[in-house]
Amino acid sequence: MFNPFLLGADFMRLGTQSWQLALKMAETASASGIVVNKRLGMMAAAGSTPSSGDLKEMNRMVAEKADAFSKAALSLAAGGGGISPAAMMAAYSTALTPIHRAATANARRLTRKPKRKAR
Repeated sequence: MFNPFLLGADFMRLGTQSWQLALKMAETASASGIVVNKRLGMMAAAGSTPSSGDLKEMNRMVAEKADAFSKAALSLAAGGGGISPAAMMAAYSTALTPIHRAATANARRLTRKPKRKAR
């Protein structure tokens, strides 16, 4: 019988697939921390009078989360792999993809240096 609590031990046996999933998880966690830090700073600086740019960013973050997590949920609901550790890792990796894509894109966008205006 498969024990989901032993999935971590199976990582060593599953090779490349497990490392790819672990890397995707680490990148997502790192990017999420960057995005949360940047957005909280933006909200704190805006205070009770956010600019139109601040409001656009706040609306964007809600819409992006809904989109990414609904795609992840649909991916998991589609299933199709069984309960073997390899099938579960493939399903987790597929489900994590939209979240990873949004988090890493936001981290790149929010940490980009502003373009200098021509004088």
